[in-house]
Amino acid sequence: MINKDSGTITFELKKQLFVVNGSFSKNDFLDSDLGHNARRIIHNEPHISYGLYPCVLKKNTFPLCFYFFGEKLDSLDLNMQVPDLENSWENYSEEKEIKRKQLHDQWLSDMGIKTDFNYAWGKITSSFDPRGGSSNIGIQYTWQGKPLT
Repeated sequence: MINKDSGTITFELKKQLFVVNGSFSKNDFLDSDLGHNARRIIHNEPHISYGLYPCVLKKNTFPLCFYFFGEKLDSLDLNMQVPDLENSWENYSEEKEIKRKQLHDQWLSDMGIKTDFNYAWGKITSSFDPRGGSSNIGIQYTWQGKPLT
């Protein structure tokens, strides 16, 4: 679940409940069970990211990616996993990814969340990237460690 008023995200990983928000630091992450279960994706200091899968939010499964800038949690990315929409480069379909974006939009709307809207704590986006070939939900807390304006 995503709380639009606080930017807090609550999810389950390996039957354990976790709560994360913009004050969650890289050390908090690495010292937690999240960090112990994560796979490092990018390590180009001060940029570093970690991936977790499968995370469950409101009965839906997502890979969840944490992006840090130094010690600060900059953003989170989610990508809803839907069996009928799973893509590989062998069976990729832009239509599937556009449908996934529509599901993301509906899922967020069902929680009362506006996308591309600046909240007091940050921003939530739902996007389709035709060049990258994917759709995702982005939760942005800061930009390179600085508050969003």
